[in-house]
Amino acid sequence: MNKSYNIIVTIKPWNISFFKKNLKKLKGNWILITKKTDLTLNKLKKINVKNIYFIHWSNIVSSSIYEKFNCISFHMTDLPYGRGGSPLQNLIIRKKKVTKISAFKLNNKIDGGPIYLKRKLKLSGSALKIFNNASKIIFGMIKEIEKNKINPKPQNSSQIIFKRLSKKENDLNISNIKDLNEMYDRIRMVDAPNYPNAYAAIDHFKFEFYKIKKIKKILYCSVKISLKKNKN
Repeated sequence: MNKSYNIIVTIKPWNISFFKKNLKKLKGNWILITKKTDLTLNKLKKINVKNIYFIHWSNIVSSSIYEKFNCISFHMTDLPYGRGGSPLQNLIIRKKKVTKISAFKLNNKIDGGPIYLKRKLKLSGSALKIFNNASKIIFGMIKEIEKNKINPKPQNSSQIIFKRLSKKENDLNISNIKDLNEMYDRIRMVDAPNYPNAYAAIDHFKFEFYKIKKIKKILYCSVKISLKKNKN
């Protein structure tokens, strides 16, 4: 009999690093996919697939894949609350201190599939710190799903949809920010690799902020300064 494989699909560097180090701790046979070109129906058909786990995967999954294979995704909200894009940023903007990671079965509804389980996640620190903690929690959730036969339950009809934020919304508009905590939140919520930094455009210069820390009533961070691009 051919070996059966579980597949983890992710593109984010913190997830890739974590799962490369920890895959051996999972029972069975595992494959890590980190490129969109490796996730095709033809390639998956050559493997005896058990489950496919999508972790912070920003690309649309083809219906031909989730209809043929059991696909499980993870969303950083207590679904059905917070379906949609930029969940972490939307949660921080709404002053949430804690959320839940929801493991759900992929279907034709965005973040709308039946729920396997949920686990608590604190929203303190930079985006990178939160994402690293989420990787550990998701790893534990995968172990639970693999160990226990869990029948996913449909989400209820009540829902709050999050809008995906654009790069333009990383503009701090400093003159409109009066509160230190708001400044901290606006910078930390995108403080992770592959995310555009929060920035302020002042006169001829663009100031980008990252590696933010809050110690008592003072913010400390690194700043990249460049000339603003001339739009003319």
